[in-house]
Amino acid sequence: MPQATDIVLDGAGYMLWSGTGAMQYKRAQDSVAEGRTGRITQKDFFGGQRRAYQLERDSAWGGIGAGPAYGGQGVEPWPYSLYVNLNPSQPSATPNTRIPHARIGDYLFFAVGGAVFRTVIMSNQTWAAPTLMASGATPITSLTYYSGGILVGYGSAFDLLYYTAAGFTNGTPIFTGERGGELVSYGGSAMWTDKATTAGHYAHRIQLVTGSGMEYKLLDSPVRRLIVAQSRVIAATDAGLYSFSGRVNEVDVRNPAYNPNDANETDPPTIRAQRWSGEFEPFFQHGSTVATDDFAFITAFGGKLYAWVGKTVMEFTEGGDRAGWRDTGLSGNNCFGACVAAGYLLVCIESRDRRSQVWAWDGAGWWLVLDQAGMQYPWCWPMPLSGAGGYDALVFLGNSQGAHLIRLVWRNDQQGTFPDGGAANFVTSMIDAGERDKDKAWRKVGAVFAAPEPRGVAGSGDVVSVALDYSIDGGGTWINAVPLTHYNNNVAASHNHTLNASIASTVATSRFIQLRVRWESALFWAPVLAGVWAEFETLDSPARRRKWSFAITAKDQVINRDGVVLAKTGRELIAELWSKWWNGSTFTFRDIDHDYDPTERQVRIVGISEAVAAPDQHGMWGDAVISLTLVQV
Repeated sequence: MPQATDIVLDGAGYMLWSGTGAMQYKRAQDSVAEGRTGRITQKDFFGGQRRAYQLERDSAWGGIGAGPAYGGQGVEPWPYSLYVNLNPSQPSATPNTRIPHARIGDYLFFAVGGAVFRTVIMSNQTWAAPTLMASGATPITSLTYYSGGILVGYGSAFDLLYYTAAGFTNGTPIFTGERGGELVSYGGSAMWTDKATTAGHYAHRIQLVTGSGMEYKLLDSPVRRLIVAQSRVIAATDAGLYSFSGRVNEVDVRNPAYNPNDANETDPPTIRAQRWSGEFEPFFQHGSTVATDDFAFITAFGGKLYAWVGKTVMEFTEGGDRAGWRDTGLSGNNCFGACVAAGYLLVCIESRDRRSQVWAWDGAGWWLVLDQAGMQYPWCWPMPLSGAGGYDALVFLGNSQGAHLIRLVWRNDQQGTFPDGGAANFVTSMIDAGERDKDKAWRKVGAVFAAPEPRGVAGSGDVVSVALDYSIDGGGTWINAVPLTHYNNNVAASHNHTLNASIASTVATSRFIQLRVRWESALFWAPVLAGVWAEFETLDSPARRRKWSFAITAKDQVINRDGVVLAKTGRELIAELWSKWWNGSTFTFRDIDHDYDPTERQVRIVGISEAVAAPDQHGMWGDAVISLTLVQV
């Protein structure tokens, strides 16, 4: 049966006002407009790499041969590295055997197997192969400075030996029967983890030289690492971290020669002796180790402790709101050592996809320094060179006699930090423009290069090229947006320019996009990347629902579509509609075209207003126009 009134709300029929203007019948969508446009930018790079999804605006995902410029405000090709062959007498480095090192005076000493080598003096800016100082069959586990020379540990295989640094000859046992694994120099003396196997010696015991003898400290479980950090000795065990900050003092001790029962005793009852003050105090208990390579390294950097724990690099803060362990974001299958060099923490890892990598931490973020596929010759056991040969660090190449020298800081025009080969690239995180669940049509991408100075070798006439690519499949494939663009000469104009490209609407539609900037031939200078950006249109698929706005005639004797007078008076119609709004309930609704689309929808009144033509007679007759706004629920 045809609908007798224009609309039916909650079973009651109403006739619409027939006028024109703002109150006439309208039906529309009630949702977020589709096709919203926007722009996303990254103009700070302080957070480094290893951020998979863009949360902070200062972090990126990856790239090789690119690092921080202007304190992380920009990115430029970095650092310089060079493969070298070491001394042919050196045994091959192995990733599973630590290579100990120690700075003695102006030289760095290191041991591979039972052989000890010395680098060129640190003031010498020309690199040469390390000098073989001594060679033996027993592998060396640790080296440390002691009394102007070197104290050498052989683990449980041999007694500790002391050598003079100059010639590294005539090693003498520091104490007969004392054997150590991890050695440190502290407070003008030395201590080590106990590796002796005779009675009374234990893996959880630390031996300390007093100057007049030996004493020991016992911890809760076997000691994995012993280092000096934050002006303290830090011991890492299977159950926690301990710190020690004692000193050797002279104290009165009982004289073993004194006999109180001897009437003729002339020896004094006490004598002066040297003893360590303080104890190893637990300052963090982590329960138990997670993996066999836990504490592959533990070191201090920037006032904090860093360690490899649970297959990731952790940062330990002692006090404040962030006290305890914090994941820095670098993880992998294995870790092969770390060192602090030239203001960076260098860490060698095997990544989860079995790549050998060297990463640099600057206190705020990670930067990829070296990367290669496969683990046949993994980088391992980095050492700080402190400028020896004009370099900052040496990283051994496992299962070989080779290594990579790394220069992290610019020294001069001949000893810069641009990568050997001049190639570099920088890759952003997966950018979602703040709406990870929605597809975007990426319309335009760009990169900005800027610097207030010509960085690099002044006056260089080299041609440097830069390019811009993008990926919409997580880096699986890259599409070139701006081909290699060439810039001649290291002048201001070459440092300040932009790359941008429009993208066809049918080409790049995805939830995420990544941008990649590439440099080529950047040997002596390079433009600094100051920002990247992308313009997009969000392809919304919002919940589909309708919205209506119309006016209802509320007066006496309203005629419906069939020519019949409505039973309700004007006052009754007005009161009924206000009551429906006040209750906030959901009602059934039949639209004006219900005869052709017999759909009954659930709606709610979200807006109501009443217009009265003759206010002086309104109370008597109830003649008004009621404007309603309905939304589908």
